[in-house]
This record gives sequence, structure tokens and C-alpha cells, in this order.
Amino acid sequence: GLNVQECIILYVPVFFMLQYSKMSIKRGYKMKVLMINGSPRKDGNTSIALEEMRKIFETEGVETEIVRVGNRDARGCIACGKCSELGKCVFDDVVNELASVFEEADG
Repeated sequence: GLNVQECIILYVPVFFMLQYSKMSIKRGYKMKVLMINGSPRKDGNTSIALEEMRKIFETEGVETEIVRVGNRDARGCIACGKCSELGKCVFDDVVNELASVFEEADG
């Protein structure tokens, strides 16, 4: 399970996201949240925490998607600026594969 500190760290951003979502729903817009699991452990604490967050979001009418990247190669940004020119990262890794998913998400 999660300890108190982990729960607090997760609660604060979820609270603000849900407040924004409620405003969006009032305007007739359904919010979509992308949750990225960077842990290499398939069923570890990060997975447990994200599943708990998914339940909360879906109860509030927020669409969710969880993507596991902890077992995939991803290069760090080197601030070359090529993504602005090319529309994708120069390193062909999971970031380029998920670019369209990033763009569809609100948070």
C-alpha cells in the first residue's frame, strides 16, 4: 500500500485537476488525463497509485489513460530545438510514439 506522504503527493495535483475538470464539464467538455507510469515494476506502488487516481478521475467523469514507459528507452531532452522544426524529437524513442497521445490529453 501507499504511505501517508505518497498519498499527499498524489492528492494535491489530483485535487486541482478535478477542480479544472468540473469547470470543463460545466462547459460541455470532457477532460482527458494521461497518466505516465515511469516505474520499471509492472505492479509496483506507482501502478497502485495510478489505478487509485484513475478510479477518482473516472468517478468525476474524467477520461483517463495510463501508459507504462518505465520499461522503454527514452532519451532526455538536449534542448536542440529540432522538435519545433521537425514536429518530433530527433531521438526516435517512446516520446515520438506517444506524441499524439500527449496532444490529445488535457493533463
